[in-house]
Formats: sequence, structure tokens, C-alpha cells
Amino acid sequence: MKLTVEREGTIVKGTFEDFPERWISKFDYNSPLAEADGFKVCSLNSTQFKPEILFLSGSKEEESSGKFERDFSSEEKAQEVFEKVEKCFEIMRELNESPKNLAEILEAHKKWLEAEYSGSRANLRGADLRGADLSYANLRGADLRGADLRGADLSYADLRGADLRGADLSYADLRGADLSRADLRGAYLDFSCLPLWCGSLSMIVDRRITAQIAYHFSALKCDDPEAVELQKSLYDFANTFHRVGEIPKLGVEAE
Repeated sequence: MKLTVEREGTIVKGTFEDFPERWISKFDYNSPLAEADGFKVCSLNSTQFKPEILFLSGSKEEESSGKFERDFSSEEKAQEVFEKVEKCFEIMRELNESPKNLAEILEAHKKWLEAEYSGSRANLRGADLRGADLSYANLRGADLRGADLRGADLSYADLRGADLRGADLSYADLRGADLSRADLRGAYLDFSCLPLWCGSLSMIVDRRITAQIAYHFSALKCDDPEAVELQKSLYDFANTFHRVGEIPKLGVEAE
């Protein structure tokens, strides 16, 4: 991964190339890889196969070329931009390396599950795992409290009994993941791909997530009268969904 930025007088220039594959198509403008005082760096999958995009000051300034150069009105402004871009890049460098020993942690966790003396339970509490490829990973019983799993690939992962309290699973791919008895209280699931199979039947959730799921259930268009009555009976609760306001309340006729 190549991330450089420099300032020459009023000019700020640099490069952003060779993003890791796990970052491609994982984030959008609302879920940036790095952000510093309104400056955002996002990774997007475009139809032109140009995944790198640099956002400056809340708007798209440079797109997909891998290089950028801008002349600002003053050296003071250029220095401000330089510092914010460098801060974003530093976050991304750390993200690319963190956690450095993930493979070792997963291997030790596997041994712990198999009751081997040299094993230890995976402690990924608060870990920065944005965009991480954890597909098919065995994380049964792992400690993932407060982990940043935005955009992570957790497809077909074994998360049975995992402690995911307070974890950020926004945009995470959970297709086929086994969440049996996983504790998701306080977790964020917005825009994630939640599995609809037996492996999600006994996951532990809080009122906020329950309202979120109730809203989606109650918003389904169904032609069965009994089902419709059940949906209507949930409107008051479903309308406590934390995104109501951005989206309309159920059961309220549009004016």
C-alpha cells in the first residue's frame, strides 16, 4: 500500500495506491476508512475498476487516479490540509497492520477450543478489524466486545457464543454466519447482511436491535390478513427503531 503526502508552499500533493483487496467494495462515503476533521478517505468499487477515492473537506476532490495535487490559497490552508490528510493516511497505515497477529490469535483460539494446553481464548476486544477477511473463521466463544468490524467479511464464520457486545458490525457481511447464542447487545448492525437461517435464531439482542428487526418485519408487504394484523400490532414498538426520522413511521399516512 502506497500512501504519501507532502506540502510545497501552497501546494499539497501525494499518492494513494495499492489498497488491500479487503478494502475494496467494503466502505462508502458514510463509512470511511479514515476521517480527520471532516476529511475522509473511502474505498469504493467502481465500474471503471478504479477503487481508490480521496475525499477532502467532505466532498470528492480527487478520484481514482492514485495521485493528487492541489494549490490552496495560502500556506496556512495548505498546511491544514496536509496535516489532516497525513492523519487519515496514518490511520490507514495502522489499519493495514492491525491487529498484526490476527492469524496467531485465531490459531491460539482454535487450540483453546480443542482444549490444548498452548491455546488461549481470542481476545479481540476493541480490535480494529475494519474490512478484515474473517470468512469461515472459527470465532466460537471469542471476546469481540467493542470491536470495530465495519465492512468485515464474516460470511460463514462460526460466532456461536461469541461476545459481540458493543461491536460495530455496520456493513458487515454475515451471510451464513452462525450466531447461535452470540451476544449482540449494544452492537450496531446498520446496513449489515444478517443471516436468515437457524444459526441466527438464538442470538442475544437488546431492545434497540429488536425494534430494528421489528421495523423491517412490519414494513414487509404481505397479502395475508392475519400477518398484516400482526404487523400493525407491532407498529408502536417498531417505530422506536433508531432510524425513524430518516425513514417514515409505520402506520402514518403520507400527507
